[in-house]
Amino acid sequence: MVKILDYLKNFASRIRNIIILSLLLNLINWVIVYVRFLKGEQQAALHYNIYFGIDYFGEVKNYFILPAVGAVIILINYFLARLIRLKADLPFYFLNFFILFYQAILLGATFLVLSIKS
Repeated sequence: MVKILDYLKNFASRIRNIIILSLLLNLINWVIVYVRFLKGEQQAALHYNIYFGIDYFGEVKNYFILPAVGAVIILINYFLARLIRLKADLPFYFLNFFILFYQAILLGATFLVLSIKS
């Protein structure tokens, strides 16, 4: 019985670490976008097409949508996972794992969008 409790405590600390890592990835996402546009640019390339090149320019503030979506995903998944944990543990673990997955995808998307040369 003591082994099971120790395992659960370790697993709970892993879930906490996953949430902290997700928050860290989201913070990195915010910092990357902020530092990239610290110069005060007004226009930025927002879409790239392989046939025509850059085909959509927009305001720099549109780059901040990806980190904002990441923050919203963290909040929704966190509170949804807490609500679900009252009924079942497995969906709780899946939701917490996918917070990290979503943040990694959004960080990759930020790198891809910022790599477009205007």
